[in-house]
Amino acid sequence: MSLEAAKAIMEGYTKRANNEPWDWKQNDHLTQLAAQIDQLKQGFQTKDIFVRLSSRSPKDAAIGQRGVGIYKEAKKKIVALATELNDTLSTEDNTKLHALYVTGTEALRIQNGEQAIDLFLSSARIQDDLRQYTLHPNQDFNVVVREFANFEVELEFRGFVYAKKLTAITQYNQFCYFPRVVKNKEYLHKVMKQFIEEELVQKVSLNNFVIDIILISDSTDQPYSNLKVYIVEINPFAEFAGEGLFSWTDPHEVAILKGRSPFEFRVVEKPPKDAIKLIDKEWRTFVEADKD
Repeated sequence: MSLEAAKAIMEGYTKRANNEPWDWKQNDHLTQLAAQIDQLKQGFQTKDIFVRLSSRSPKDAAIGQRGVGIYKEAKKKIVALATELNDTLSTEDNTKLHALYVTGTEALRIQNGEQAIDLFLSSARIQDDLRQYTLHPNQDFNVVVREFANFEVELEFRGFVYAKKLTAITQYNQFCYFPRVVKNKEYLHKVMKQFIEEELVQKVSLNNFVIDIILISDSTDQPYSNLKVYIVEINPFAEFAGEGLFSWTDPHEVAILKGRSPFEFRVVEKPPKDAIKLIDKEWRTFVEADKD
């Protein structure tokens, strides 16, 4: 991303936040960025794409009006699934958080460069990253464009590898209870362990790293059938990568992550209490506005 495009996104975000008129299509740097994204998409096999900065994604753009419809539809499907599974543990708050998780993912499903620019202009989350980039220019600060993969958000996990050994796996979203994940925990463990230990570890130059993965089925009707592992990103083994259901500050937990204690695969076994109070304020406000 050019410095000029970063500055333009910051300017546009501020003007939108203040309800000031501003047409980004009149900015040459942003129209050029949109065109570059469209050009990259031509090499993809899917019509949907996902964009993010190299630092983080603009997923908070889902809080806007675009996310409301996605949220309501997701909530209906989650309620229907709970009925189908005869799940007696799920709560109303858990349903809302699950729907929010879906919304934050689906709102990033776009088709072209214009929609990508609109996401960037709507995201408060990326503004500090852009500001830091303009103050300290870095060639590694990029816009990442990928094919958007259809997957169940509950099938997103984080693995910890230390000394080339898989030491722990955590459910990515620590605020949600997913009944199918609990039911299929052993199978999910087997799929991820086989991929990481037998296929991935020897291909990664790092001895210690944290890996985010999603599991995708080859069947649209059976999301847990014949799962394949897809890498979202790999980060150095460090606290900034996030801990999920583990803790970087507890010595006993760190012993697990560093392989000094037995491997653990942790998932949320029941709906957490008061989980809505623990999420970011913007997301909490969005959920609390749901009175249905």
